[in-house]
Amino acid sequence: MGIQNTFTIHTNSVEQSNALKAFVKALKMEYVVAKDELNIPEEHKQIVRDRIATSTKENYISWEEGRKSLKFKK
Repeated sequence: MGIQNTFTIHTNSVEQSNALKAFVKALKMEYVVAKDELNIPEEHKQIVRDRIATSTKENYISWEEGRKSLKFKK
């Protein structure tokens, strides 16, 4: 067996998903479809709602500024 690569592709419609599956099947490649279902607990949603309600404009930062503070795993 040669080199194995994993690709993550986000489709925007059922048509795109079906076309991608057909293409991969035509190439006789294996694939796995993962569901993008997030189950966010209600208490977490409430925390976010509370923070939104009590925040002022002075507390906001731009996406570019916030992105700098994120740490990604390698």
